[in-house]
Amino acid sequence: MSYKTIAEKSETPIKENNIFVDELGKLKDKRILLCQKDNEIKEGNLIAVDNRLNIVLEMEDGIEVIRGNTILYLVIHE
Repeated sequence: MSYKTIAEKSETPIKENNIFVDELGKLKDKRILLCQKDNEIKEGNLIAVDNRLNIVLEMEDGIEVIRGNTILYLVIHE
């Protein structure tokens, strides 16, 4: 299984029409691996992402909303 890093969280606020958020939106329904700042790793299908990098993941045990300010990095499965 190979992984590709697509994003790393920065402290710079994301603007409304940010191309980065648009690119993440294209990854809907893709399987991603998400590492949070507390080193918790979550894996699931990307359902939604907003301009604050808040992410909705569909995981094996249900749907979870992850706040953008807790994300360290994202990786997509290829």
